[in-house]
Amino acid sequence: MSTTTIEISLGFRSPETLSPGTYTDTIRIGLCEDPACSAFKGTTFDLPVTFTVTTGTLPTVTVASSSVEISRLPWDLLTPPPALVAVTPSTRTRYFLAVTTTATSDGISSATYKQDTGDAGRVEIAFKPPTQLAPGVHTDTVKLSVCLDVACKYPVVTSPSTITVTYNVSNTVPGADGYTIRKSTLPTADIAWSAVHDAFYASVPTQSPDYPGKLVLLDPSTDTVSSSVATGFEPHVLALSGDESMIYVSDRAGDGIRRFTTAPLAADILISLGTHSFPPGTAKQFADDMRVAPGQPRVLAVRRAIDASGYGVGIVVYDDAVMRPEVALIGTFSDWGRIAWDPDGTRLYADRAVMNVGLTGPVFASNLPGLSGRLTFVNGLLYADEGQVVELAKPDSYVWFASQGRLRAGAIDVAANRAYFASQAFANDSPLIEVFNLQTRAAIGFVWMPPFAANVRPTRLLRFGTNGLAMVNSANELYLLQGPFVH
Repeated sequence: MSTTTIEISLGFRSPETLSPGTYTDTIRIGLCEDPACSAFKGTTFDLPVTFTVTTGTLPTVTVASSSVEISRLPWDLLTPPPALVAVTPSTRTRYFLAVTTTATSDGISSATYKQDTGDAGRVEIAFKPPTQLAPGVHTDTVKLSVCLDVACKYPVVTSPSTITVTYNVSNTVPGADGYTIRKSTLPTADIAWSAVHDAFYASVPTQSPDYPGKLVLLDPSTDTVSSSVATGFEPHVLALSGDESMIYVSDRAGDGIRRFTTAPLAADILISLGTHSFPPGTAKQFADDMRVAPGQPRVLAVRRAIDASGYGVGIVVYDDAVMRPEVALIGTFSDWGRIAWDPDGTRLYADRAVMNVGLTGPVFASNLPGLSGRLTFVNGLLYADEGQVVELAKPDSYVWFASQGRLRAGAIDVAANRAYFASQAFANDSPLIEVFNLQTRAAIGFVWMPPFAANVRPTRLLRFGTNGLAMVNSANELYLLQGPFVH
């Protein structure tokens, strides 16, 4: 008698459709009496089937952090990048985790879970732009529900299950590269830093309700004036001698430059730049730029200009109130631009020229590439406010600091190997402070400054104290940035 082997295939319900427990079924095996198998013939055999569904040992899930903290300036136009918080199961699962997030929306716009490769994933927390939020601390809560299945029949222990998000919108940004930005209450046309007094000399416009038309000594830490003196005109550009014994103040609306002693702060002499000889001969010449000679507080170089157009009409040198006879210019309404002294006091550098300075005044010596803005001469290099750098040993070309916008004013810090520039974004003229490595010119970082009114430009950037930058703009506003960002 031969033996016949029969294979019986059993199909089971998917475990995820069943609750944990033991399920028992019976399969009856026998011979059918007819093709429809309406009844069995002879002996039958009952096969018991037991199907156990168990959760076993469920994984636990660890969330990388229970808190997220960010800080932004109230006027920052950029939306902060999302915060990413890792979500990791303790043991490998056969299925992707089912994670549900719920969140408040004070400072955040969304909180979503994204599955990475394998079991791990992350919560992505997106933020609102700071310009949409009121200054202050905005706190949100993100709650996580983690399960092994979409229906969440099998929840997983998650630690922590809540992420607290703190979004600080403030003029102070904390951290190793943090800073605080303040606006002085005193309208200011120009500034010069006094290391002796640990304060600014500031020229105050005549329209100011406080100290109108005066030269003041302003404490940046308290925004208070410790001493002041009347200038007798609309004060503008300042030039402080290297020994801080004298300071020169130009008249924005006239042809005068008044010199003051600093100890005490008192008027000394008045220098008259006179009028230009070109017909009708009534255009007043004013100081577009001026610099005190190194080691010679009574010697002043002046770049003269006329009317609102700012046409340069010659670079001259004064001993006290007496002008040396030579006038350095190219043509009737053209000269070589803004100026800077060589440390030995025998040469002047301008936007486009080197001039030797003798007893008769400045005389053209050689050409330089075209530069723009105020100039700073340091260690054989000439830095311009708009980012160009000329090495005087190779005067036929220059290099640039690559900015995010248009550079307007600069401050060079040799000791810290830093170059700071006030710039304006190409798209919307929003002001920034950008910082670069001085030697390599590589960008290090930037700070958004408070927005200016239309057509307002930075006019002066000055390094002060241990960690301060001061910026003046064409609307006579003074902003102070202090903190470890500046070092």
